[in-house]
Amino acid sequence: MRWTDTVKLGSKGWQTVKLGDIAQFRNGLNYTKENFGRGLKVINVKDFQNHLIASYGNLDEINPEGIIRDEDLLRVGDIVFVRSNGNRELIGRSLLIEKLNEPVSHSAFTIKLRFNTGDAFPKFFAYLFRTSLIRQTLSAHGNGANISNLNQGILSSLEVFLPPVSTQRRIAAILSAYDDLIENNTRRIQILEEMARRIYEEWFVQFRFPGHENVRMIESELGLIPDTWKVKRLGEVVELVYGKALKADEREAGNVPVYGSSGVVGFHNVPLVNEAGIIVGRKGNVGSVHLSDVPFYPIDTVYYTKTELPLSYVFFNLKRQNFINNDAAVPGLNRNQAHSLPFLLPEENVLQKFDELTKDLFGLSRKLQAKNNNLRSTRDLLLPKLISGEIDVSNFPEPMSD
Repeated sequence: MRWTDTVKLGSKGWQTVKLGDIAQFRNGLNYTKENFGRGLKVINVKDFQNHLIASYGNLDEINPEGIIRDEDLLRVGDIVFVRSNGNRELIGRSLLIEKLNEPVSHSAFTIKLRFNTGDAFPKFFAYLFRTSLIRQTLSAHGNGANISNLNQGILSSLEVFLPPVSTQRRIAAILSAYDDLIENNTRRIQILEEMARRIYEEWFVQFRFPGHENVRMIESELGLIPDTWKVKRLGEVVELVYGKALKADEREAGNVPVYGSSGVVGFHNVPLVNEAGIIVGRKGNVGSVHLSDVPFYPIDTVYYTKTELPLSYVFFNLKRQNFINNDAAVPGLNRNQAHSLPFLLPEENVLQKFDELTKDLFGLSRKLQAKNNNLRSTRDLLLPKLISGEIDVSNFPEPMSD
């Protein structure tokens, strides 16, 4: 499939080129468990998720002695693709390399793209590779009985638009403005969540809730707890419900967040859950916990919750649960095992006070999340139109913060 098979040339008449004419490629580093150690950070498939730009804080490290060469190291402006993975939908997922402060390489399950011309602005292409057409084209080339693969030949033959560099920079700046606003809001959401979490820890872990001085403590399977509180099984008070499959190419344009185990993975026009709820990772990021304050669509890699308890309390309780799969033959989070975990149930009046105290924090977080959803939805609608030249960017405004 060629880009020009389904997308018309923009009004500027941009030329199309084969990716191999403007870039060179190299497979990632081969190493074994004997190389695990310290010294060199390595980008692996697990580090891609839904990011545009690589993050270096939580990368695995290896001992590079005897296996690393200069050409194995990444440079600013490189783009790394997922080459091989059991999940076909991950094939072709990409990361842009920015702001390198230390040596970083990439594993053999990935391919590095490095531009060899000044006519290509890497961040423009990082966004281009996130369009649905490019993702579908790359995923369609996966092959093999048990694992999907991408190779350098497929990437080299891929035809892409090559607008003037000034236009590439302008398009990247417009899309980056949306991402910057989303990132700022996300940081504010994290601060609000941390404030609420500290209150939770104070009340329900340290047991310094209002009136605790007059409460008698008793032994339980969770240790000492107030004598009027109870230890239940999680499944008695919170039901984990299976999400429903919804592939990327089946999603309609809208602002309903679609949740996978890593968090929001896209948007749809119709929710599966018509109210706020909590999402728990079933496969992938097993045991991850996310809170959606708006109607949402949980896909089949997660559970969502049904409960009569305040979501604010359930959210932090689930974050502290020990979600471990004891059945190695069945990957993922076993619902029966999760339902059997102990769950601390405080007195109703303490739960109500906690919910009231954190209501404003979660309310502001909800507003910021709604803004992020709108920003993401707008960005994703603009992305293919900007990348294809359908929209003239010469006077196109960037989003404004409020």
